[in-house]
Amino acid sequence: MTFIFFTLRLFAILAVCLYVAASAFLYFNQAQYLFPGAFMPFPPELEGFGEQSGLQQAQIKASDGETLFALHHPPMEGKPIVIVFHGNASYPEAYGFLYGDWIASGYGIVAAAARGYPRSSGAPEGEKMLADALDIYDWAAKHYTGHPVFVFGQSLGTSPAIHLAAHRKVEGVVLISPFKSMLSLAQNKLGYFPVWLLLRSPFRSDLDIEKVTVPILILHGDRDELIPITSAQELAAAAKTKVAFETVGGAGHNNGLFAPDMVDRINRFIGIGGQSAEIR
Repeated sequence: MTFIFFTLRLFAILAVCLYVAASAFLYFNQAQYLFPGAFMPFPPELEGFGEQSGLQQAQIKASDGETLFALHHPPMEGKPIVIVFHGNASYPEAYGFLYGDWIASGYGIVAAAARGYPRSSGAPEGEKMLADALDIYDWAAKHYTGHPVFVFGQSLGTSPAIHLAAHRKVEGVVLISPFKSMLSLAQNKLGYFPVWLLLRSPFRSDLDIEKVTVPILILHGDRDELIPITSAQELAAAAKTKVAFETVGGAGHNNGLFAPDMVDRINRFIGIGGQSAEIR
């Protein structure tokens, strides 16, 4: 009996040690899993995209002294600006298929690389990324005074987009593949760990969206395996403003989201081709 008790106690101690070690590993290495794009080299094929597309480069100073690389294009008189927040493993250049129509319609663009990602300084961290969103807006407002602002975010970029809309004056918000919170996604995948204690970047979009007062357009693929559509639906349910939720049939997290009809839907929402009925 003593031997059995000793063995069980040893296994219990080993299990606790392994659990603590795994928790520590998750805590100290989470950035590589949450922000893989920050650890990837910038694709050489995107070099020169800004110049070829008529976009200018800028260095936006964040409130903590870090520097954010940005591409921007000035709006025509009376036209809005679209502030763009890219997704994970993505870059400001990823939305060239949208920029062409926006520029042709006289819209301005401000698209920054997230902190810690190629060409922006600092380390990727949720709360600082949210603060950066406000700094980007303030930079745009200073350089393009008096122009209305729309916000566009995809995946990881939806959290700073919502945070910005909750704390600054904007006309509308476009969210592609958004999530309720990083905390809820992590809890669903790592339910055996105290995620609420370990996660340094909880991205509580569900709390921020309650403060948004302008119309929101959400596009989400029904085959998204990275961010389940139910997470986006729960986010939309938390909003206290008008939300147009479009399920993109057959689309995954990235694939199939930007078919021509979806691009047209985004453009109509921000008023290209006529004032958006949702913004009136």
